[in-house]
Amino acid sequence: MRLTSLTFKRFHIKKDIKQFHAWVSAPYASFWGMEGWPLEKVKAAYEDLLGDSHTECYWGMMDNRPVCLMETYDPLQSPLIDHMDLNHNDCGFHILLAPVSEPITGFSKHVFSECLSFLFYEKQVERIIVEPDVRNHKVHALNRLFGFHHSKRIQFDHKEAYLGICDKQAFQYAKLNQQQSHTQQTVDLTDHEGFQVINRHLVKKALTEFIHERILTPTRLSARGYEVKLDDKQESYHFNAELLALEHLLIDKASITRVNHKGDQLPLCITNFFLDFSDKLGLSGKRLGDYLEEINSTVYSLLYKYQHTLVSLELAGADFQTIEQAMIEGHPIFIANSGRIGFDTDDFLTYSPEAAAPLPLIWLAAHKARCEMAFSDKLDYDNLIEQELDIKEREAFSQSLYKQGLHPKDYCYIPVHPWQWQHKIQQLFTQDLVDQQLVYLGESQDKFQPQQSIRTFFNLSNANKRYIKVALSITNMGFVRGLSADYMAVTPAINDYVVNLLKGDPVINKLPFELLKEEAAFGYRQPDFNTPALKEAPFRKMLAGLFRENPLKKTPSHHKLQTMASFLQVDFEGNAYLAQLIMSSGLTIETWLDRYFSVYLTPLLQCFYRHKLVFMPHGENLILALDGNVPVKAYMKDIGEEVCLLNVDSTGLPEAVKRIAISLPEEQELLSIFTDVFDDFFRFMSVILYEHMGFNDQRFWQCVAEHIKSFEVMNPDLAQGFIKHNLFVDQFDHSCLNRLQLGNNKEMVDLTDPAASLQFAGKINNPIAPFK
Repeated sequence: MRLTSLTFKRFHIKKDIKQFHAWVSAPYASFWGMEGWPLEKVKAAYEDLLGDSHTECYWGMMDNRPVCLMETYDPLQSPLIDHMDLNHNDCGFHILLAPVSEPITGFSKHVFSECLSFLFYEKQVERIIVEPDVRNHKVHALNRLFGFHHSKRIQFDHKEAYLGICDKQAFQYAKLNQQQSHTQQTVDLTDHEGFQVINRHLVKKALTEFIHERILTPTRLSARGYEVKLDDKQESYHFNAELLALEHLLIDKASITRVNHKGDQLPLCITNFFLDFSDKLGLSGKRLGDYLEEINSTVYSLLYKYQHTLVSLELAGADFQTIEQAMIEGHPIFIANSGRIGFDTDDFLTYSPEAAAPLPLIWLAAHKARCEMAFSDKLDYDNLIEQELDIKEREAFSQSLYKQGLHPKDYCYIPVHPWQWQHKIQQLFTQDLVDQQLVYLGESQDKFQPQQSIRTFFNLSNANKRYIKVALSITNMGFVRGLSADYMAVTPAINDYVVNLLKGDPVINKLPFELLKEEAAFGYRQPDFNTPALKEAPFRKMLAGLFRENPLKKTPSHHKLQTMASFLQVDFEGNAYLAQLIMSSGLTIETWLDRYFSVYLTPLLQCFYRHKLVFMPHGENLILALDGNVPVKAYMKDIGEEVCLLNVDSTGLPEAVKRIAISLPEEQELLSIFTDVFDDFFRFMSVILYEHMGFNDQRFWQCVAEHIKSFEVMNPDLAQGFIKHNLFVDQFDHSCLNRLQLGNNKEMVDLTDPAASLQFAGKINNPIAPFK
C-alpha cells in the first residue's frame, strides 16, 4: 500500500456498521473491548454512544479506502473529569486501525500522525487526551512517539488505563523528529581546503581579539594596511583592515599573510600563530600545551561545522533546535571556545551540540540521605517526577529498586550525562554503587539534544518538558563544567527570589521579557569528597542536575524561537543570518533594531537601575521569540549560577540568596552593560550590519544611544541613578575575557569572587558618548 494523505468522513451507523463490526469483533482489536460481539450488540452500543452529542466518529480514508476509525469525545462529559484538570478545547481520542493481512512499513505511524494533524489543525483542538489500556504496549509506544506523556494510572469500570496528554507544540516537534532522520556524519580529515578556511578564520579572530584586548599591537603601514611583528622580528603578520568603534579592527580575512624576514609567505596556521606569539600571550610550558589542545579541538569542531552546517539562507526557515545545532562561532570573543577536553572523537559525534545526535540520559536513584533536593514554589519531588517521567518509566524504576530489596521512597531520581556515567561516576563512586547509595536505573526513554552550553539538554521526545542541565566533568572555555550540591541547594530559591522581585516591578511586567526558572535541582554529596580539605575540587561537582522551564510552553505556535547567538552567525560562504532576518522582516534596520532593543536592552537597563540586578546576557543565554523575523520577546536563562545583585545590603536577603550579593568597586558596576552588552555582543552586531548591509557602525551606536535616552526620559524617578552610573561617559574600563582564559584555562574566574578575577587593559572609548 502506498502511504498517502488521509481524508476524513463521518461514520454512519446504518451504512458503515457491517464493516466496522468486522474490524472491532476481530481478535486483533481486543483492546477496543468488543471482541466476539454480534453485529446487533455493536450497533446498539454505537447508537447509544453517538446519540449523546459528545462523541463523534470518522473514517480515515486513504485512496478511497478506510484505513482507520477515529473516535473523539468531550472529556468534560466523561469520567476523565474526576482524574485531571480539563479545558473546553481538550479532545478525547481513540483510534482503531484497519486489519491488514501483511505488515506495511510505517503504516500505523503514518495513520496516527494524520489523525492527530486533523484534530490539531482542522478541528483546532488544543490538547488530545488518551486513556489506553495498561496492557496495550504497542499503542503506548506509538503515543510516546508523537509527544504524548502518560502521567498516571486511572481505573475505569471496564479497564485500567494510562492517562496520556499531548498538545500541539509537543506534537509539532515530535512529528518533526519523525521526519528528520539523524545519520552520524564524521569529520573528513582529508579536507585540505576546509582546514585552510578554518585556520584563516581562527587567525583572523585571534588577531582581531588580541589586538582589541591590547595584547598584540599592530603597526599601521598604509591607509588600510597593518603589520603585527614577532618580538624577534623574524616573522610578521600582514593584513588589511578598517578600524571601527570599540577598537575593533574589521580585518579582510583574505588579506592575511604570514611572512618571514625575507618577505616569503609562510603557511597560515592557528597552532603556529600561538607558538609565534606565545611570549606575548603569556603562554609557556604546560599552559601552552593545554591551550594548544583546546585550540586544536576547536579546529576539529569548526571543520565539522564547515562540512555539515546549513548556510544562512536555509537557516532563516529552520526550527528552534536546528538553529541551536547550526551555530558556528561559539563564543564570539574566546578563540579556544570548543575545546571539550575529555571528549574523544566518538564522544564529539555523540555529545556535541553541532553533531546534535539524539541521545538518552542515564537515570540513577540516589539515596535521599545523601541527596540535596531543592524545588521552586508550588513544585515538589512527586510533581516533578510525574511531569518529567512517563508512568511506565517510573513503574520500571520502582520495580528495579524493589527487585534489589530497596524502597523507592528512600531514593530520588537524578539524570546523568552518559559520558559522566561512563568516565566518572562508575569509577569514582564505586563504593556508593556497591553500597546501593547510588543505583543504576537505565537509559531514559526520552531522547535529548545537547544545547550550545553542551551540558544542557532539550527533550526531543516531548518538547513541552523541561530542559535538563547536568554535571559534565570536561574542560571547556575556562572551566570544568561541573555542578555542585552546594549550588543546587539554593538554585531554585535564587530563581524564585529574582522572579518575584521582577514580578513586583510594573515596568518589567509590561516588557516582553521573562526569566526561565530553574525549578528543581539535585546534588549528590559523597561523604569522602565532601570534606573541607577538598574545598571546590572537581570531585564535589560530579553528580548534580537541574530542571529549567521550557520557553516553548510560554510561546504562541506562530512565534519562532531561536538563540540570540544566531544574530552573530556568518556562514562559511560569507552570508550573515542577521541580514537575512532584517531583510525578510520588511522593516528598516533602525526600526528592527529598536524592536530588538526593546526586548533585550530595555529590560537589562530596568533591572540594573531599579534593582542593581545583572545577568550574564551573552547570546547563548538569551532565547528570543520572533514574529515575522522581528524580535517580540526575550527569555533569559542560567539564573542560579550567573545572576548578581551588585553592592546591595544583603542583611535583608534570604539566607539561600545571599550568594548572589556581590561587592565590587562602584565604578565597575556598569561593566554589566559596557562589557557584557556593548563590547561582548553589540560590537559584533554592529560589524555584521556594516559589513553585510552597509549600515554605518556609528549609526548603529547612535541607535543604541537613542534607545537608552528614551529609557531615561521614560523613567525620570531613576534620574539620580542615571547621573551616578552614567552610560554616556567618555570612556569605561576595558575588561578582557581572553586575558582570563590565557591566564588559567581550567578556572579562569573564581566563582566565589568573580569581580576579583577581572582583567583590564586600561580604558576604552565609549561608542555612545558622542551622542549624549
